[in-house]
Amino acid sequence: MGIDIRENNDFIYLHCVDFSQINFSYSYLKNVNAGNSVFRGAKFYGNSFCNVQLGHSDLKGSSITNILFIDRLDVAFSTVIQTIAVPLQLVQKLQFEKDRGSRYINFGNGKTFIGSDSADKGHDFFDIGTLNEFIDTLYGFLIYGLKKGKFSVEEIKSWFEFETEDLKSKFYAEFDKLKEYECINTEIEHNDATNVENEIIEVRV
Repeated sequence: MGIDIRENNDFIYLHCVDFSQINFSYSYLKNVNAGNSVFRGAKFYGNSFCNVQLGHSDLKGSSITNILFIDRLDVAFSTVIQTIAVPLQLVQKLQFEKDRGSRYINFGNGKTFIGSDSADKGHDFFDIGTLNEFIDTLYGFLIYGLKKGKFSVEEIKSWFEFETEDLKSKFYAEFDKLKEYECINTEIEHNDATNVENEIIEVRV
């Protein structure tokens, strides 16, 4: 069992802290502001997030998978890999468990640009393993949203713009693998602690 602060009613300020390599798996995090922090190599597996702020943080190399519950999670402007942040469209979808509108406005073309030198000048995006880092960090959020019916794979594709058709086809192929998760109902009420605990036990077995 990880950190369980679901009964916490006070706001915990932990911003600008280095959380690199820490394993937060099986934790229920509530009322935490850890914005502008570093989470390189951190692990989040089987987590619940309630009123958690991780905005403007460094998530590069972190692994985020099998999210159980999200209500008011802010990851705006947090970097997934070098020069690439969490798409604002995804940020808006993660703001609330139920759709209550968006907080962020995109000035510009509204898409996350991925180029052949996004990670390292002179190196192909895929040759240096950056795609795996991208997947490890972002796919937990994407799969959670797909299961909840917050968006579709086709909508995910619309959030990105690519420098080359080759990059586009490779990313689209990876996104298409997520179609199996579309609209799977895994809803867990944030005030039902028993359901969350049972879900964590099932994951650990």
